[in-house]
Parts: sequence; C-alpha cells; structure tokens
Amino acid sequence: VNGANAANSRAGGGSGGSIWISAATVRGFGNISANGGAGAPTYGGGGGGGRIAIQCGTNNFSGALTAYGGSGRQTGGAGTIFTKITGQNGLLVLDNGGHAGVYSTVVLSNVADVVIGGGAAVAAAGQFNANNLTLATNGTLSGQPQSNLVLSASGHMTIQPGGIVSVDGLGYVLGNGPGAGTRGALPGRQI
Repeated sequence: VNGANAANSRAGGGSGGSIWISAATVRGFGNISANGGAGAPTYGGGGGGGRIAIQCGTNNFSGALTAYGGSGRQTGGAGTIFTKITGQNGLLVLDNGGHAGVYSTVVLSNVADVVIGGGAAVAAAGQFNANNLTLATNGTLSGQPQSNLVLSASGHMTIQPGGIVSVDGLGYVLGNGPGAGTRGALPGRQI
C-alpha cells in the first residue's frame, strides 16, 4: 500500500496506506510495505510512511516490513510498524530507512516496547508510556509545541550513540504563555 509518486514538478508524494493483519499464524519471506511516495525533488515533499499492524498467535514472518517516508524536497515522516504476539507486549518500530524526515506524531495509548531509529523523528502526543524504549542511532524523540513531554518507561530506556531526546524550541514565543515576563521600569529609567 505504497503512496503514489508525484504526478508533476510541484506535487508532493502520496502517503503510505494502512495494513492490519490479524491471524493465528503469520509466516513467509516476502515484503510488506506502506512507504510514502516520492515528491517532486525541487518543490514537492515526500509522502509520510503508512501504518502496518500484525497481531497474531505465532509470528514466523522473516520478510521485510517497511513504512518509510518518501523522498522529495523534504523526506516524509516515518510510518509505524506494530507487531504483537498474543499474551506479550507489542513492539512499535519507527524507522525511516536512514533518511531524516519530518516529525511523525505518535500517541502511545497502550504500553509497548518502542524502537525509534533510522532517521525517524517522533513528536509524542500526550503521555508516552513505553515498556522498553530504545532511541537507536539517528532516532529522535520530542514533544508537541507548547506542551509537556511526559515520558515513562516501565522497563529500560536506552539511548544509543546518535539517539536524541530533545524539546528544544517547543516553548512559547516571546511574551506568551503562563510564564511570560512583563515589561517594567528599571531603576533610574523610564520606559
């Protein structure tokens, strides 16, 4: 369910679609992909990666699962790949194939193991409750503008070399927000 590539010189790529597989057993060697389409290189942005979810009793699938953002003037954001075996924690993976893309917004409402890497940048929305959290090389975790990043890992949190947790530049603009200063007179000066 890959997104379509740009149709003209100023167009963006289409986003990847969604795949949801629910089965007793999943096996095979093929590819499952929900990649974003390529945007026009000069003006068009790449489409965002889609969503893949596999929920099963037994997972013997050894093929490739990809939900990369498409190329273009700006690479699209990584999609999500979620796998869950009955009775176990799920695994949520965001990987953009080594290409830095725009931020992908993720709401993590159920506790799962999370891996972010390969150029993926995640803007967590609301509480981000992971079981085990791994920020792999070239993976970034941030929050939403003008809100708190509430991050919780009930297991382990691992930040590998090149992994980043950053909330730089997400505060209020000058003079706004609950902690905004006020302009006042300095001793000996009139404003």
